[in-house]
Amino acid sequence: MIAVSFALAAPGAALARTQPQGTVDDVRLSELSGLAVSPSDPTRYWTHNDSGNPAELFALDRAGHVLAQVRITGATAFDWEDIAAFTLRGKPYLAIADTGDNLRWRDVLEIVVVREPAPQRASDGLVLDPAWTLRWRLPAGARDIEALAADAARAQFWMVEKTDGDPTLYRLPLQAQGTVLAQAVGTLQLGAACHVASKPCARAGRVTALDFDRAAQQALLLTAQGAYWYRRAPAQDWRQAFTGVPVFIPLPRLRQPEALAFDADGEGFTISSEGRKAPLLHVDLPARH
Repeated sequence: MIAVSFALAAPGAALARTQPQGTVDDVRLSELSGLAVSPSDPTRYWTHNDSGNPAELFALDRAGHVLAQVRITGATAFDWEDIAAFTLRGKPYLAIADTGDNLRWRDVLEIVVVREPAPQRASDGLVLDPAWTLRWRLPAGARDIEALAADAARAQFWMVEKTDGDPTLYRLPLQAQGTVLAQAVGTLQLGAACHVASKPCARAGRVTALDFDRAAQQALLLTAQGAYWYRRAPAQDWRQAFTGVPVFIPLPRLRQPEALAFDADGEGFTISSEGRKAPLLHVDLPARH
């Protein structure tokens, strides 16, 4: 494979080494819209399609080959946009964000949580019931939410809206009864961070994925121009960590970048896009400042 490096695009940008890792060539995955590394197997990914598809998850190996197809009962994939993996009380879970809302008309959004299965290669036909479903509303009306991360140690879900300007950051409990109200906790300064060829990015806040590393000390957001990298100091909570200007990491152009997942060791991440034969690209995080 050929490694590709990118020069710094602006003083706040960081050099990243990127190389092809594989291709998702299974015809059942034509609208790949989320990616998470398994909490129990660092060589396995979980992914799903976008809206208009069955409520199914797919396990992938690191080359992009489908290991298993898993159906989720009692769930409707109205507009699945992201997936987060976490461990709670020693058990691995996957959380799917049914939160897409391009027309901004959905009153209630959902996060569907399932226990992670342990699929073997070609073990299609697995069926899961949700462990729980979190139903929630936004405090200021409908928004398009395509980015979800879980911090199980603090019993929190975090989400970022997709918008042309600087996006709002939202927080939810990991579990709750009834329909809960998300808390808007601030606005991310993405416009100040994003520059390509020394020019400010257009639509800097169109965030399509969010992930935390396993130690919950780093966060990455994905857009068409690149990734935004945050780091949380031990004494900070996530609200404080997200107040600063992030490090912007320019990335190669993809057809429609929708998926991002930290490596298990937190030293790099993988991105992918919608469309047939979606590439898996691996990115080494820049040297820490």
